[in-house]
Amino acid sequence: MTEEDLPGVRILNNKHEEAVGLVSKAKLSYLFSCSFYSLVVKDGDQVVAFCITHGAGLDYNSLNYTWHSENSADPDFIYIDRIVVDENY
Repeated sequence: MTEEDLPGVRILNNKHEEAVGLVSKAKLSYLFSCSFYSLVVKDGDQVVAFCITHGAGLDYNSLNYTWHSENSADPDFIYIDRIVVDENY
């Protein structure tokens, strides 16, 4: 995933807001900038899937991430923040 992919990632993310919640341009930029690993799948120029992960120690106000941070047996965990795949794929 690159900065240039973020507009397409945001469109796909927000298309599936019930599953992953809406994301603003600023929040997505933050999630990308502090990600451990981010992957994007494209069909031509269209983003059709993506995944964003985070490592331990991130200042991120997600309830799920916070729970994992406090309860993980592994101090070097990798947290899958969101995976979205276009329904046509």
